[in-house]
Amino acid sequence: MTLEAVMEAVREYIDVADDEASFVHAALAVAVSKALTDEEPLWAMLVGAPSSGKSEAIRLLDELADLRVDELTRAGLLSWGTGGKKAKRTGILTRVPPHALLTVSDFSTVVTASDREGRARMYGMLRVVYDGHVYRGIGGEPAGDGDQLEWSGHLTMVAAATPTIDNASSFEGALGERWLTLRLPESDAARAVARARYVVDRNYLAAHRAEAQHATRELVIHARARIPQDLPDALIDRLVNLATFVAHARTGVQHEGTGRARVILGVPTPEEPMRLVGQLTRFARCAVALGLDHGQALKLATRIGLDSVPLARMRVLRAIVESGDMGCTVADAHRALVRGNRWAAIWELDALEAIGLVTVEGPSRDEEPAAHRVYKLAAAYEEVCENVGRPLIFSLEREEESGFHGEATYTFAHPERRSGSGIA
Repeated sequence: MTLEAVMEAVREYIDVADDEASFVHAALAVAVSKALTDEEPLWAMLVGAPSSGKSEAIRLLDELADLRVDELTRAGLLSWGTGGKKAKRTGILTRVPPHALLTVSDFSTVVTASDREGRARMYGMLRVVYDGHVYRGIGGEPAGDGDQLEWSGHLTMVAAATPTIDNASSFEGALGERWLTLRLPESDAARAVARARYVVDRNYLAAHRAEAQHATRELVIHARARIPQDLPDALIDRLVNLATFVAHARTGVQHEGTGRARVILGVPTPEEPMRLVGQLTRFARCAVALGLDHGQALKLATRIGLDSVPLARMRVLRAIVESGDMGCTVADAHRALVRGNRWAAIWELDALEAIGLVTVEGPSRDEEPAAHRVYKLAAAYEEVCENVGRPLIFSLEREEESGFHGEATYTFAHPERRSGSGIA
């Protein structure tokens, strides 16, 4: 079974173009990673608009998942159950084997919970689940002699969420990020019409879905047996720079207030890239095991890495990098958001300045609110950004490609910054 065969089966009931298939590839790569039980697990979030296909990508894993759930709660992960003479452990973690794959059809419920303190406790529990050991003290006492409410294991997870997930990204990021995120492409009007028409015309949905799920199971099981131990040094170098760029760019920045009165709380500390580079390396290895070549695996890892930066912040950051030596204004950042108000652009610019990713030329807003300010990528990040691969980040035109082991010539928006080499 090959990845191409799986995608052919998927296209029997989902309209997925070649350049839109990365979310399916990502879900499969994470499922492959379940075999890496002696390494940290991979957690992936597929983020897209309702009806965009993210749930179908997760359903492809139905024959592989040890448990499929609709949502997550703290008590639903691990708690004491009532009934009978003796309380028993209940929850998701008690229903899966020590090494398990869990799929979650809607993670958005965690984000939209109105209880901020409850969300913090939930994120805290997810962090210890990721680390492989959970101990909960409820009521201060065990249910019986020797009974403890705890779990140890290795949980791989694939979840779906709507873009509301970005509303809590800064809060979660400040507590320690564990997720890789891949955003499904947004359809323009013509593409949306074509996809809607496809749904009307398709037949035998259940049969085609079952066939695709079976093909996925065969592919993933075989891929788990051929995960490479190492990757080429050139690819590792690119992933190290990618992890550094993404870890700093997605650093959580806490705010208080709204509009003109919104201010940053405390001093944001940029996330270190060590955990993220491990995740991206494992992800790329599993992508290779699926059948992608090194260049394709790098492109997919770059995509899931950059998508892990909150969408508004990444759009503003792109505008800053693209502005080069001229610098980016608030108006430029506002236009880069595509949708969103001017204050949203200002908040993201302030966050990037607080993290240290950008420098600001001009008087501070406190001194002169109406003064002209220009934002530029901090000099310390210019080389990192180039080494990540500007064509992969900014979708610049590729003139010539000779494969992973060769050199590629690119058209850069700012030729004076061209690094001279790249990995396709």
